[in-house]
Amino acid sequence: MIRFENVTHFVGERTLFQGLCWHVRPQCRIGLVGDNGSGKTTLLRMATGELEPADGKVSRRNRIRVGFLRQEFTPSEQVGTVLGLVLQAWEAEQQAAAELRSLYEQLGELSGETQACTLERIHELQSIVRHKDLSEIEAEAKKVLAGLGFRQADFQRPLAEFSGGWQMRAALARLLIERHDVLLLDEPTNHLDLESTQWLVEFLTSYSGTLVVVSHDHYFLDTVVGEIAWLSVGKIRTYAGNYSAFLRAREQEEAQLLRAYENQQRELARAERFIERFRYKATKASAVQSRIKQLEKMERIELPPTVSHVRLRLPEPLPSAKTVLELRNVSKQYSGQTILRDISLRFDAGDKVALVGRNGSGKSTLLRICAGIELCEGLRVVPAKTEIAFFAQSHAEALDLEATVLEVGSSWAANMTEEQLRTFLGAFLFSGDDVFKPVRVLSGGEKTRLALARVLLKPANVLLLDEPTNHLDIATRKILLEALKEYAGTVVFVSHDRYFLEQLATKIVSLDGSKATLFYTTYQGFLEKQRQESERPELKENAVRGHARNESAASKDRKAEGQRQNPLVLERKLRTQRRVEIKTRLDALQREIESLEIRLREIESIQANPEAYSNGLVTPELCAEADSIRQRLPELIQQWEKLVDEYEAIRRSAV
Repeated sequence: MIRFENVTHFVGERTLFQGLCWHVRPQCRIGLVGDNGSGKTTLLRMATGELEPADGKVSRRNRIRVGFLRQEFTPSEQVGTVLGLVLQAWEAEQQAAAELRSLYEQLGELSGETQACTLERIHELQSIVRHKDLSEIEAEAKKVLAGLGFRQADFQRPLAEFSGGWQMRAALARLLIERHDVLLLDEPTNHLDLESTQWLVEFLTSYSGTLVVVSHDHYFLDTVVGEIAWLSVGKIRTYAGNYSAFLRAREQEEAQLLRAYENQQRELARAERFIERFRYKATKASAVQSRIKQLEKMERIELPPTVSHVRLRLPEPLPSAKTVLELRNVSKQYSGQTILRDISLRFDAGDKVALVGRNGSGKSTLLRICAGIELCEGLRVVPAKTEIAFFAQSHAEALDLEATVLEVGSSWAANMTEEQLRTFLGAFLFSGDDVFKPVRVLSGGEKTRLALARVLLKPANVLLLDEPTNHLDIATRKILLEALKEYAGTVVFVSHDRYFLEQLATKIVSLDGSKATLFYTTYQGFLEKQRQESERPELKENAVRGHARNESAASKDRKAEGQRQNPLVLERKLRTQRRVEIKTRLDALQREIESLEIRLREIESIQANPEAYSNGLVTPELCAEADSIRQRLPELIQQWEKLVDEYEAIRRSAV
């Protein structure tokens, strides 16, 4: 579909890509990952043809339609309503259909090169036109908008009334209903909540075209893609499987590289000791010269920056009481509308509590009430030993613009040397001379990261964090996640990063309809309970129908039938049956994956042998078989991982 051949590109004097080669194949689902500033967005712009490389070639298959979601969206003044923006896709189709009809009429009168060009244009237009009327397209547009979180009342509202994040959702909706052969999505989940992200995951899972996505959302990359393209030091390497599989592969590679590096360092040290010891002995002169030549020819192994892992250590939490914060009968209204009603919650030392709910359900409001900066009805009880550190996105606006990054950090750091502080700030992507930059020159995302770092430096025992992963890349999110998991204090947080939620939360507070419900479980456990609750009415209905059918049977038969139709008994039976089905499928998948991996290793071993080419062992059929296996393996691995997750969820729910 899209091919990068020996692409070199510069940003100022910095080399961004150097001889980069990459092939985006049809129907591939690729996660493009790499450090901030490595050039991911630049690659996407080159893929669309918007940007040309300084050297090399980017080629696209003829007549493919490429859709590109940028990180920023600027609507034109002509755009009216939310629905109007999305229906621009239909208007473009109508224009294409009109042109197509005109070309059909002209075709009989044309010949030669003109006819060939016209036919090519007709093929291009045919890929655009769906032959749907406005009502069908409008229904599709409304369905997509609803999936991305818009209410029906929002459809006819002017787009200008919405925030930038909601405008991005509308732009994404328009892109999704357009017919594209290739979708390039740059941070598509940035402005989505958990429900909208899940809807997008399901939509993209059924999308049949080619997908390339840049995302810092671990869960999204694990669920949607089957291949990872890692952009590092101006080159791309591809890995089969999702993001978790990529991390495992990288961990193994780094361990192997580190061992090879250490072995080489020992070999170098031995050789240098030998040279130094016998340099001036005539009888050893030839041996010394031989060692010197060996060292000169030796290709030195260098460790890339990724091998040295950054670890973030939060300040030790201050001593606290068992209960660190309590809300009693708390209510909150805005403009006469009740957001929170009669909520009572208790947070204990060491809790890791996630506040979840739809947009507008009051998560951030509840967090501000816990922090004591939002007035409310009811009682907020804070024991004397409780020390709270609160982070919100708005804190970036309160930073001293003339202070440097290092000065902002040191103003809140206690008992920390400058070296320790710089290491701490490095975890938030402020490294080297970046710490001497004044706040006024930082981007919005950098200011937010600095505000978060400052809050985490404060000695406290309760952390209240509102969207702490915003503006963090995927590696920094992992660093923060590990630090918070190790933190012995209490963490109450709001996040739309599902992986972050699943890994950190030990309790869930669900906000729905102005009420709050506490669940003593992880986020996965919470979702499983929600699923069971949604299925329970159907189970009960089946049980009632079964009872009615057998009402005339004998008492013994009726009792047995009642036992068989009991919702809990039926649920356990269905759960056991599903576990058996999954286990059978898992075993079959495991055997197929292992068989394909063995065959792929055999082919790659043949391809790695130069003599195999001259002997005719490397045939087009063999290469095609390898390509087919490489495409099939990620699909099988993704199926296997999904089934494992489902199996584990069923097993936990049965405990």
